[in-house]
Amino acid sequence: MKHMLVLALLVAVFFVSMGLSNAIEISPASATLTSNTTNMLNISFYNQQNYTVSIGINLNSAEVRYGGLFDSISAKPIEFMLLPGQTQKVLFAFNTRNIFYSIPIPINISYTINGTPQSFILSAPILPSSSKQIYFYNMSLPKEIYPYESFPINLTVINSLDRTGIVVPINASIFYPNGTLALSSYNSFTLSNLGINHYSIIMKPSSQSPPGQYKVSVSLNYNGFTSIISQNVDFLSYYNIIASRSSSIGLFGGTYYLTLRNEGNTPVNVSNYTLTPGSLNSLLMVSKGASIGSVSSGANGLYYSLVMLSPGQNVTLYYTVSYIIVYIIILIIIIAIILFFYFNRKVEVVKEVVKHTASSGFIDVKISLKVRNVSNKPIEDIDLWDIMPPSALKVSMVGPREGIVQKTVDGLKLVWKETHLNPNDEFIVMYELRSKIGIVGKMQLNPAVCRFKFNGNIYKRKSNSIILNIR
Repeated sequence: MKHMLVLALLVAVFFVSMGLSNAIEISPASATLTSNTTNMLNISFYNQQNYTVSIGINLNSAEVRYGGLFDSISAKPIEFMLLPGQTQKVLFAFNTRNIFYSIPIPINISYTINGTPQSFILSAPILPSSSKQIYFYNMSLPKEIYPYESFPINLTVINSLDRTGIVVPINASIFYPNGTLALSSYNSFTLSNLGINHYSIIMKPSSQSPPGQYKVSVSLNYNGFTSIISQNVDFLSYYNIIASRSSSIGLFGGTYYLTLRNEGNTPVNVSNYTLTPGSLNSLLMVSKGASIGSVSSGANGLYYSLVMLSPGQNVTLYYTVSYIIVYIIILIIIIAIILFFYFNRKVEVVKEVVKHTASSGFIDVKISLKVRNVSNKPIEDIDLWDIMPPSALKVSMVGPREGIVQKTVDGLKLVWKETHLNPNDEFIVMYELRSKIGIVGKMQLNPAVCRFKFNGNIYKRKSNSIILNIR
């Protein structure tokens, strides 16, 4: 129990500390200082919490005066209160020694929030007061590159002047191994900081540059002072074929393409690349070719007749197919199917609404069913039936042909029977139906079914369905 209490207290202290460290926003986080002088710098403390805090700056901390960088550091005010959302500017005075650092130095400044120790880091390069030039301090870039890729040149530029906003011309060049110029790029760079400034140039050499050791040189000139920095970089040899397949398909045919491009800096064998039409397209092919040279047919498809592809060279293989013969075949099949079903329909069943009236939430419908023998032979053992909709309240036969009413799980079923029907003969039955409806709606009458015997085989045919709009 005692250990649990200690752990809970530690967790509470941790979260309180985290809350205090996030209570104050301090800016700026970086500055440029000059050596052997007193540097004045305003640092803002902003209370971003919803409670008042007490700030105390600890300039006696050993962390502030480490490394022998300063003779003294002072601040005014050294203690102050911050209301929620309030900002306080503190004027710091850094009395630097006669030293020179060309990279930012982290200065750890201690302070307290409501008595709890905290600190913030000020990143500051210390520049000599006597130097008044703009010059390169450092350059970094990859030691090896593939020439088809862009690569960055990262520069560190020192501004030892007493002002910013200066536009500096920078020229970057790449030289072949024999010393001749391969590529140059002119850039302009605006100095935004005193001291350290960073700038990056993106260079993209020719993708077909031969392998070897190239020289990258960057220069600037300001007020007659020239600063030059250079570094060697190796351009690697590589083999790279870019193969892209595409097609242009229309309603009546299309063309299929295979484009090969040598993005390397040495010749490449392309005999393994084929444009495969497939079995169907092989039958429909009407032409083939290549943008350079010719195309030959092989066991696996179409091959480029020239085996080697030079650096930077590209070639497109293609073939064209026509779909007209396919449409003709499809049309013939459709016509054959239509004719087959037309001449083999045997029986035609038609369902019609003779009349209907609607009033007081009810509808009365008179329906006729016609069965016609459209074949060239008699049909026998004819059964015709129609199932009433679920909303049907009353049904009655009409006309001389009487049928029977059956109750099924699907609803009332009206059945008529006929023993024989000669070619081109027909018979018609009628019935009346009363159904309950709403004020506005639709009534759907499903197809009737006719079962009959033709040439000793049993067949079924359905009539059309009817959707009756009720207003």
